[in-house]
Amino acid sequence: MAIESSGEYRIPARQQQVWDALSDPVVLQACIVGCSRVAKISDTQMVATVAVALGPISATFKGTVALTNLSVPITYTLKEQGGAADLARIEARVSLAEDQNDTVLKYVATVEISGKLPGVGGLLVQTVSEMSADDFFAEFSRHLAATRLKETAVPVVAVRTPSALEPGAVL
Repeated sequence: MAIESSGEYRIPARQQQVWDALSDPVVLQACIVGCSRVAKISDTQMVATVAVALGPISATFKGTVALTNLSVPITYTLKEQGGAADLARIEARVSLAEDQNDTVLKYVATVEISGKLPGVGGLLVQTVSEMSADDFFAEFSRHLAATRLKETAVPVVAVRTPSALEPGAVL
């Protein structure tokens, strides 16, 4: 059973920053719900461990994600390799477009499900998949917005002004 989903998200960061964050295992692990590990194998491969619950079925997936069709920092295709192979195969096309100081991220994903998952119901799988994407991009946006605030914050330096009560104070 194949399920397609798509989405568009406005990320509060420049295109290159979004691209870099999507390649950063620390950022990904912090933003993926249920993720206990993301490790970079190469510039185009990562390995991840993610716990997923879908209705009565829960599982922990360990698999490799490969990035192909790279056009930095504009587009790539993400393919899950292994791990969830018994239950799902995932392929997503991701594109980034800068819009002023933000980035518009669009994706189209195809999930091929088998095993017990189709019995749970394709609509449920699609709904959970879209909710997971929404949760990820909401957290991802919060992370990059916080990074932007840190970068643009002006350091406040406390300067003690002399008091009229201090001997030798010049006001």
